[in-house]
Amino acid sequence: MTEQYARRRATQNRAGGRQPRSLRQRLMSGGAWTLANRLLVLVAQFLLLALLGRSLPPEALGGYFFLTNTLTILVVVCQAGLSQGVVRLIPESQEKGELGAVVAAIIQALTVTTMLSTISAVCIIAFQQPLIERFLPNTGTFMIMLITALLLICQTALRICSEVYRGFHDFKNAALFGGIISSVLTLFVVLGWFALSGHLTLRAVLTATLAATVAALALAGISFYRHNDLTVKPDWWSWRYLVGVAWPILVSTGANILLTRADLWIVASFASEQTIGLYGAAARLMVMLGMPFVLASAVLAPSIAQLNVRGEKARLQRMVRTVATAGAYPTLIVILLLIPFGALLLRLIYGNDFFSEGHLILLILGAGQLVSSWAGVASQMLMMTGHQLQVMYITLAVTVVTIVTATLVGADAGVIGVAYCFSGGLILQNVMMAVMAKRVTGVETMAYWNPIAFVRAVRSR
Repeated sequence: MTEQYARRRATQNRAGGRQPRSLRQRLMSGGAWTLANRLLVLVAQFLLLALLGRSLPPEALGGYFFLTNTLTILVVVCQAGLSQGVVRLIPESQEKGELGAVVAAIIQALTVTTMLSTISAVCIIAFQQPLIERFLPNTGTFMIMLITALLLICQTALRICSEVYRGFHDFKNAALFGGIISSVLTLFVVLGWFALSGHLTLRAVLTATLAATVAALALAGISFYRHNDLTVKPDWWSWRYLVGVAWPILVSTGANILLTRADLWIVASFASEQTIGLYGAAARLMVMLGMPFVLASAVLAPSIAQLNVRGEKARLQRMVRTVATAGAYPTLIVILLLIPFGALLLRLIYGNDFFSEGHLILLILGAGQLVSSWAGVASQMLMMTGHQLQVMYITLAVTVVTIVTATLVGADAGVIGVAYCFSGGLILQNVMMAVMAKRVTGVETMAYWNPIAFVRAVRSR
């Protein structure tokens, strides 16, 4: 992905007399690919969870949730804020015609994140015994921790590749390498393993995930090589500037991941592995419910950066509020349906009446996701317009308060108390982000309450 690729992406729509695609066309195309990505990943995860719920004992399923949850957090940390950084720097540099800076941002991001993920993987292997004794006493082994360490390296590199494509508005490749290939391959490898052996183990599932991730990373590398011009001389960014852009994003993104994932760690500190599996089953479904927000953030981020450089604030506000509304109302409908049918859904997905006991957890966490979707992409608005410090301050403060409160409450109130704390933290964070975005950028990000206003915004150009 170099200057040659940047120029090709910038001029390909003019070939044969065609005009460059408008913002609306880019958003629709990007939205379609990102939606396809999320839907395919959602279906693959849904089918995988259904299979694991019927094939793994609750202890092993709890171990799976714990390890995947931990991996998600570590991948974010190892990205060091540079994944969001390249999404911002690439379109900004293209808009200014600084293509050498585009190349430098990609190389520097890949170098730093690979080093960090490798160091973290070594730490996992070095401290695997105390980790097993503390969190996975019944299911953990050295090989499981080794596979987890390798997954960390591969998933971090794959995420950077996907974000680079997104910075170029190449949502097709961003979707393919951002989840479609690895999720679908994981599902098929696990199904094949189950068909051949007749049973599954935690080690087998993680091995299948590693194989699928390596295959997706290899394909991403081939795609990068095809668009690579080795004669390009990068216009290197100063490390001071990159750190200034990346470290607030790293802190805020890491804190945000903790806000949405650390609940399982807290539950693991006082509950049995069966209870961890119960809470994780409900929490995983709520992660899927948050997909519209992830979809909106993925599509809008580069466009926010470009429109901000142009100073088109009215157009920017109309865009973000329209997308927020398109995600908020479906989320509301799903939450309302979960009230009578949540327990049935848990039982059907995981194939065990035991998991239906997570119905109340599902509803509590769902309330937080609903407010999050209604607040829109306020955090992306702040980060893509150079206000990443405000995002960091809000997210860090809310995360600390939430984790401390949940830790104190969890021992007495159990998993229900933890769910209330983290749902409340998510609500507080998103409301504060929306207010701050309006204050410092002048752009409102919340969804339209009035459907008529939404329809008018959709029709306007």
